[in-house]
Amino acid sequence: MKKSFLFLLSMILLLCPLFSAPAETASPAQTGETDSAALLQTLQQAADLGDTNAMYRLGMMYYHATDGAPRDDDKAYALFLRAAELDNPDALYKLGDIHSFGRGVMVDGVRTYDADYGESWYQKALSLYEQAALAGDTDAMRRTGDMYLYGLGTERNREKAKEWFLKAAELGSAKAMTRLGDTFNDHIKWNEDMEEAYRLALEWYRKAADTGDPEALYQIGKMYENGYGVEEDFDQAHLYYFKAAQAGCAKACNYLGNLYEGDGFLTKNMRQAEKWMLKAAQAGLSSAMYRLGCYYYSIIDFGLPRDPEKAVYWLQMAVDREENFDCESDYDWDLEYARQYLLGTKYETGNGVEQDIDLAVSYYTRAAEDYYNEDAMFRLGCLYEEGRGVPADISKAAELFEEAAERGQKNAMSRMGDLYMSGRGVPQDDKKAEEWYLKLLEEDGGDKHEDYTADAMFSLGCLYEAGRGIPADDQKAAKWFQKAADQGHRNAMSRMGDFYMFGQGVPQNFKKAEEWYLKILETEPDNDTIMNNLGILYMIRTDIQDADQMISWFTRAANAGKTSSIYSLGYAYHFGKVVPQDSGKAAEYYLAAAEKGNTDSMYMLGRLYKDLQDVEHAVEWYGKAAENGNYDASLLLAKMYRDGDGVQQDQEAASKWFTKSAELLEKAAHDGDTDAMYELGLLYQRGDGVPKDLERAGSLLATAAYYGNEDARTALNELIQSDEGSQDAISDPAPSESPAPTPAD
Repeated sequence: MKKSFLFLLSMILLLCPLFSAPAETASPAQTGETDSAALLQTLQQAADLGDTNAMYRLGMMYYHATDGAPRDDDKAYALFLRAAELDNPDALYKLGDIHSFGRGVMVDGVRTYDADYGESWYQKALSLYEQAALAGDTDAMRRTGDMYLYGLGTERNREKAKEWFLKAAELGSAKAMTRLGDTFNDHIKWNEDMEEAYRLALEWYRKAADTGDPEALYQIGKMYENGYGVEEDFDQAHLYYFKAAQAGCAKACNYLGNLYEGDGFLTKNMRQAEKWMLKAAQAGLSSAMYRLGCYYYSIIDFGLPRDPEKAVYWLQMAVDREENFDCESDYDWDLEYARQYLLGTKYETGNGVEQDIDLAVSYYTRAAEDYYNEDAMFRLGCLYEEGRGVPADISKAAELFEEAAERGQKNAMSRMGDLYMSGRGVPQDDKKAEEWYLKLLEEDGGDKHEDYTADAMFSLGCLYEAGRGIPADDQKAAKWFQKAADQGHRNAMSRMGDFYMFGQGVPQNFKKAEEWYLKILETEPDNDTIMNNLGILYMIRTDIQDADQMISWFTRAANAGKTSSIYSLGYAYHFGKVVPQDSGKAAEYYLAAAEKGNTDSMYMLGRLYKDLQDVEHAVEWYGKAAENGNYDASLLLAKMYRDGDGVQQDQEAASKWFTKSAELLEKAAHDGDTDAMYELGLLYQRGDGVPKDLERAGSLLATAAYYGNEDARTALNELIQSDEGSQDAISDPAPSESPAPTPAD
């Protein structure tokens, strides 16, 4: 897995900007992949011939994953070691870094650090640097000064460091001049007189800046910003930072990016922040790479478009550039927090890599368990819910969603509302569903146009419309449907059309109903349900009686595959809705829909034939409707045989159809049909098709009544007042049979 990842990373690097030069320098992305390959080949050939500088440079490329080279710590270490054995001081110094402060080395699969061993390499490096310095090499003088300044390979000796810096500076080394300025600038550490230290620091920085040294320009900017040795002057500070950045100082580019984030004296401008941070990252600064990753991942809302592909690229590059990435600092922790999740999304979606759900699960799990990344918890929950890469486990999914939701993950809050609403993975609880939806909308301010926001609004509307576990409130339902519809939620738009058509929660307004339906058809011109609704609208509206419009919409819906629209045309002719009553045409439409499996049409054919005194055909169609799940037809057949209504009285046949009715009603009642609860309650009260059970009868009637079924309320009162009814047993209005509204899909 590691090798395949490194191979992938190497491919990405070949196509991305160089990190060893400022942004203005041509990169492999600009000059072509072949240039990177040619550079690697040339350096390798030189190294094979014993060129220690080529060995060192090649090692740095592999160590920091620059110039088209993939990160390869083992190969880099081998090159440094080979160059060091040939007395290359830079390689010796780098080996000291690796063992003392860097990544260490892998020993039997374990990353190992050895400061004493690192010190021995520093000592060898110092010896060679001093020899070169005594021979007049100004760069070696500066490196010798650094080692004395920081106590690497020797005791810390600031005076010796300054001596070497001064020798190199007097010989014209701009970098040494800057290092002299640094030693004076760090006056607090060395307990020097502050004003004199700042004066000397600024003097040496200016000398270095006069030669164009980028680091010196940057340090002068810092002194103007903070008023160190000069009057505080933000304009001058900005000018020097800009000069330093233009001269290629990665730190200056990075700092300008930070300032444009709005935390300093510059006005917030995230496009400028992005521009300068990108230059710093292209110059190889890992902190800038990390910051760019944060921009695109939106760990903090920086106001830039979220771009997971760019985010994972820059965060990975930051990891590869870091010397010792052990996540002990907040910086490292945040980086891994984002990187592990983004790698998970990369492999889940196959974005730029071969899709690998198992690997995605691995990254998500690490991000969730080790770094508490709430986005990873949510995605991992989705995989458990869907059974992708892991066994399907809705309870585990619910646990992950809840933890993510508690940490503020918005999609997870919405999913928790859905799960509590449906009772999947958690006990069904509409009150908790309402709480999660409201918490989500409160945190979002209710005005963000995100999918989860509109879904939560729609689901709240469903909760208030159903009134299960919370009081039914059509006005609240309409309010939330309206909010979701305003955000383009299609189901909410449809419900607003329905509410205005029937005056549910809002004043009846056929015009507004029509507007909502037509708005849906603008983007979904073949939506047969909406066409059917428009047909119903023209059937029932009182301000315009338009038979042609009604027939047109029903016909268009039917042609699009909506068999219920054929049924609706039959219904219109059956009862004379807008069109003249015509039993013949009604039968034609009912029959056409019935032949397509529409059970309502089968049932209505039974009614039509019974009204026409054609009992034989009535029984035939009632039977077909009942066998296809229509409980109204089953009940009518049972009562016809029980009462001898148009057929010979037959208690055995009546019992058969009552039993069938009970089966159908049980399912419908479980799905929340209050009419089914009412009818089933009557069956239990009388013992028709089921054992007589007054307690169950009372429970069903009470539940249906609780949810607004007036027939059930009347039947319940009659049962309580009857001789056999027991108020204590059956009058509790708490719903024990619960309708199940469907959350947003």
